[in-house]
Amino acid sequence: SYTFTVTAAADALSIENTATITTQDLNPDNNTSTLVSQSTAQASVQKTAPAKVAVGQEFDYTQSVTNGLPTAIASAVVADQLPPNIKALSASGASCSGLPSAPGALLSCTLATPVPANGSGQFTIRAVATGLGVATNYASTSPSGSSDPGTPGPDCNATPYSCTSAKTLAEAPPVSVRKSFSPTIISTEGASLLTIT
Repeated sequence: SYTFTVTAAADALSIENTATITTQDLNPDNNTSTLVSQSTAQASVQKTAPAKVAVGQEFDYTQSVTNGLPTAIASAVVADQLPPNIKALSASGASCSGLPSAPGALLSCTLATPVPANGSGQFTIRAVATGLGVATNYASTSPSGSSDPGTPGPDCNATPYSCTSAKTLAEAPPVSVRKSFSPTIISTEGASLLTIT
């Protein structure tokens, strides 16, 4: 293992660090790790997602807005950039534009309830994978939680905005086979229908 000591810029609201190892192994999906550190003195956003889903399977992105300000945020706004192989179906705990969405849509979500001072609020986006591959979902918000949440993505500006991301691997759905006979009991030289699904 390795330990690095870093110093954040005084005006940085979030720091995203990604480490990647290059090697030949049977499980390349775990060769990249990303950590996002957020400033505690402003409004910030963090998100979580399942590590793996099957194509066609519904799942939830969970977004948490932390308010480090001395006053409540009446209507916190989070911008959410969907991956090109993910579409959003609905939201809970927030009102999001353009739902259900197309794959890769940019959503603007306003939390349904105020975020208290030195507290947090949460909402979820129900999504579904439409194609194979690693799906990186990005989100951002402003330091005040206002209606200008910035532009989430790999180039999100972490100086004026809080930026975060979460990765999900969309895999092929499992394949199974089943067979049945009808009728299950037959006489000598009788017939039975074999069905394979």
